[in-house]
Amino acid sequence: MRREKSFTKNLSSLDEVFAFISTYLQHANVTDVFPIHLAVEEIFANMVRYNSQNFSDIVISIEKSGKTLRIHLSDEQAEPFDVTKVKSPELNVPLPQRKVGGLGLHLVKQFVDQVYYEYENHHSIVILTKTLET
Repeated sequence: MRREKSFTKNLSSLDEVFAFISTYLQHANVTDVFPIHLAVEEIFANMVRYNSQNFSDIVISIEKSGKTLRIHLSDEQAEPFDVTKVKSPELNVPLPQRKVGGLGLHLVKQFVDQVYYEYENHHSIVILTKTLET
């Protein structure tokens, strides 16, 4: 079962994004929704924050096949931003000495099994893959 929906590129769309993801996960009998919500929220928020100069929608598609859940977040007319290349923060460094940034993407990588990034013709796509427990 695959679903797809477009969302206005604005942080105010997050409630609608959560409703879309939650409805799909409920119909797919997925109960552990927190890590999925967090991962989608972080990627969506990054797409909004770092490509707010264009007004294209962000398209989210979600599909469950067997035990594998795949979520695509797609932003047209975007500048490249490879989330897989962002270094994890130095968590062992005291908080006041840490560099700002990277913690959200670090959590995404902890909560899903794989994060892929594709960029072609100003089209930025992040694919999240998670193996679900039975």
